[in-house]
Amino acid sequence: MVLKLERYISVAVFWGLMTIYSFLSAQTDTLQRWNYSVYADMFFGKSVLVGDNTDVGIDEIVSHHRLGELSLNTAIATVNYDDERIRFSAGLGAGTYFVKNLSAEPLGYRNIFQCYGGLKLVKNKEIWVDAGIMPSHIGYESAISMDQPTLSRSLVSDFSPYYETGVKISAQQTRFGGALLLLNGWQRMWRMPNDRTSHLGVQLNYTGHGVFINYSGYYGGLGAISGAGKRSFHDIYATFSIKENMKFWLLFDFGQDMNLASQKYWWGNAAVLQYLVNDRFSVSGRFERFVDPNNRIVSTSANLVNVTGYSINTDYRINDKVLVRIETKQLQATKAIFFNNGNTTFSKSSLLVMGSIAWKLKK
Repeated sequence: MVLKLERYISVAVFWGLMTIYSFLSAQTDTLQRWNYSVYADMFFGKSVLVGDNTDVGIDEIVSHHRLGELSLNTAIATVNYDDERIRFSAGLGAGTYFVKNLSAEPLGYRNIFQCYGGLKLVKNKEIWVDAGIMPSHIGYESAISMDQPTLSRSLVSDFSPYYETGVKISAQQTRFGGALLLLNGWQRMWRMPNDRTSHLGVQLNYTGHGVFINYSGYYGGLGAISGAGKRSFHDIYATFSIKENMKFWLLFDFGQDMNLASQKYWWGNAAVLQYLVNDRFSVSGRFERFVDPNNRIVSTSANLVNVTGYSINTDYRINDKVLVRIETKQLQATKAIFFNNGNTTFSKSSLLVMGSIAWKLKK
């Protein structure tokens, strides 16, 4: 019998809040364990090929997708509490990312960035259990574009979960780490009605000298419909510090939806090279590929989604709180999948220029 995760998560979050309150009441130095962060990302994008386009051309792209106007991609405020045995984080957000990516969630959940609490199980070991709405354990790219090497997310990352809800048990040593997760579904804050299937996650990572390697997996049902089948997903990425001023990211994802009648798959990869010219200026280049032969992820009338992309980023860091970025990105498909002119025509190519200014304040 599948656990009613919502009940357990609510109890865990309530317990975390009450525990933190008791600490606040009993300790004068507890306030020092609280910290906050405020993040905002404004951007402007333009299609070079179709000047009046108002969207990047694929519905499933949810971050930095508006064109032809100055837009707020994300504005996020978070508060965190952390001591030796307890941690808690809650954040709310607004912007075009939240409007599009969280549209399937219940109305009261559509501005939640994260909300989870954790308890350290062993005093002298980094073994934790966390419960709530958490950032996805899949991939190295997040909704905070300032923390990633490129302005936009790679296609394969944009088509995998940004967030997840459930219970996670994690352990970390000097070089090795891992986690097991019981989830509400594939990027679901609230379990779908009548969904009785299990949704499981796993994560393994290794940290070496100048290298970090991570594997993340997901296995779960496709929904409440009987016989809908199962989804398995595998994400592998690595980061390499080639030199003091040069870093390389390599990513590969493979997904498969299975039922008694068929098995349908998709896959993608990305490679990013970043060069730090000095403390303020850096450049990055990305090559990416995404293939979805059966439209499991990308909904389009074309029956074969096969996209190759190239992008160049130039970043200027005004200070440690403000980052200005410009990205030029070309996507080339084997079939006409990019919608243009108000979704009335389609093309095989998309050439975009985007600019962004992002702020992050934290204590």
